[in-house]
Amino acid sequence: MRLVPPPLEIGERDGFTGTDLFGYEPFGTDLARLVESLEGPSVIALDGGWGSGKTVFARQWAGLLRKRGSAVIYLDAFAADTGDDPLFDIASQLFAAAPDGAARIKFAGAAAVLGQRLMPLVAGTGLRLMTAGLFGQDELIQVASAFADAKKAATGEGQDVSEVFRRRVEGAKDRADALCDFRKSLTELAGSIREGALSSAEDSVESPEPRPLVVIVDELDRCKPTYALSVLENLKHVFSIENICFVLVTNQEQLGRVVGREYGVSHEREYLDKFIQATFRLPTDVALTGHSVRKTYIDRMFQEMATPRHLPGITESTVTISDAVGLSLRAIEKVITNVAMCTGTHVMSGFGITSAYSAIIPVSICVLKAKAPDHYARLRTSDLSAETVMEYLSVAQWPIRQEKVNEYSEMFLKYFPPQDAVDGNIEAMRGWRSGFAYEEVRNLCRCLDRFGQN
Repeated sequence: MRLVPPPLEIGERDGFTGTDLFGYEPFGTDLARLVESLEGPSVIALDGGWGSGKTVFARQWAGLLRKRGSAVIYLDAFAADTGDDPLFDIASQLFAAAPDGAARIKFAGAAAVLGQRLMPLVAGTGLRLMTAGLFGQDELIQVASAFADAKKAATGEGQDVSEVFRRRVEGAKDRADALCDFRKSLTELAGSIREGALSSAEDSVESPEPRPLVVIVDELDRCKPTYALSVLENLKHVFSIENICFVLVTNQEQLGRVVGREYGVSHEREYLDKFIQATFRLPTDVALTGHSVRKTYIDRMFQEMATPRHLPGITESTVTISDAVGLSLRAIEKVITNVAMCTGTHVMSGFGITSAYSAIIPVSICVLKAKAPDHYARLRTSDLSAETVMEYLSVAQWPIRQEKVNEYSEMFLKYFPPQDAVDGNIEAMRGWRSGFAYEEVRNLCRCLDRFGQN
């Protein structure tokens, strides 16, 4: 038994081949065509809720773009969020992706100068570029020279007091000049990256205009607020040049909360519009993808985690409830982990699971543990009625015949106390607790208390 499913293995040039569990390839292809046609500097967002599969899609889509001849750089912003220098994090990814040549060296020198102009009292981007292991010996000497010059210019080293004062008065112009030089070098670097990508494409698609270099910035919504906002500001003020498209893979609702908390603004979306020119939402609707995303994922989870696929109805019950409650893919992982825990400790055997009908109760409790902790806490004290459970799970709206709804309702009333018992009818509560179903629910809760996930 596995606690979590193994990650999908997605090669840099695989695209959606062999891993398109959710039928996203048509959407990915359309988005690729749109991005390939963009001109000028651009920042777009791919929006999706937490646990909706954005990162898997981003890696698949990056591979598709590479196969089509586009240059792609993938940056995991959350993994990079170990300091406070997104300028370095983005610049180093660009540097690492560029082929050897004059454009690469020029870009490194310009980044060193810009780092010193923007942060004259710390080593900043220039020093980190030199010590990050990205340079060979000859490159290191050239960039070190540029860094030294920049440091002298920024700090006034070797100059008298009046000269230092003059340099600081002119600091704004120095920074503007450094930024201009950086953008020029970035334009050349992006061009060399694009040429290299086009020459190595497998399925090159003709484009009348130079297609942009695509920089995918993933997991931005999981970063520290200051870092996330600094990334946005750097994209707008530093990296905004022709033929580079930044794609932010993020939960915009969460990103909006970050903006509101840090800047005290009430119209977060309007503020984000200053940085993001267009937003596209990852499709999760069956009508859009032709797939039941949750069913596909649940099937894979049960298969990969070696949970009890032999138990009749486990998969069907999990799909039914997950669709009704609207569980994210990440929440589904927790539910199936709970199912696996209960199966591994054999407490599910007490429910005598022989069909989807009899599997619905233990799966429902595993969902409450993972998704509704307040309801689960009440369940443990017999303060959660069958009616409340059915309302939370939207049983009346399940896509089944009415007589089946009635059967499931009877099942819930068997394993959960009726409303009048919860409201204080002592005889009703005593009668419900006298049945064997009460003890089976207690056993399942004891297992989930020890091993369950929420």
